[in-house]
Amino acid sequence: MNTISRKKLFPRIRSLWFGLTLPYRALKLIFINKSLLFWSALPLALTFILFIYGISQLQDWATSLLQEYIARLGFDPASLIGRFFMLSGKMILWMVAALTFIFTSSIVASPFNDILAERSERVTEIPLPPVTKKTLKAHVKLIGIDLFKTAIAFIAAVFAIIFCWVPVV
Repeated sequence: MNTISRKKLFPRIRSLWFGLTLPYRALKLIFINKSLLFWSALPLALTFILFIYGISQLQDWATSLLQEYIARLGFDPASLIGRFFMLSGKMILWMVAALTFIFTSSIVASPFNDILAERSERVTEIPLPPVTKKTLKAHVKLIGIDLFKTAIAFIAAVFAIIFCWVPVV
């Protein structure tokens, strides 16, 4: 029987514990430092504002379009079958809304991530070397790379959603 020796097991447990407690320590660091709190909350607030005003309007439009489609099929939206179609459509809209929220937040947060990382490196437990000042061109390049990665992730997620509906024989 091949078992893991105690010498190798305990570093793995310590590593697991470190990974499990890392979000708590990161939140503690963010709430202690006001600058980190600002740079963390700003993209979140911008995303919520953009999502509430933009995406909610699109969702209302899609719901009304779905009701019209159900009525054109000859079903009353208040009937049992109409409610089933509305509920199914709303579930799909919620999935789409969750995906768009994730992608919107990553796009909005990408310019702030580098600033947040630079600010957090100053107050880490283990001192890190100071970050050199970056030019506007370097920041724009990083934002472009982040947007490209987000677009690739979006395309992969769309394919994953489409292929999860394809029956496998």
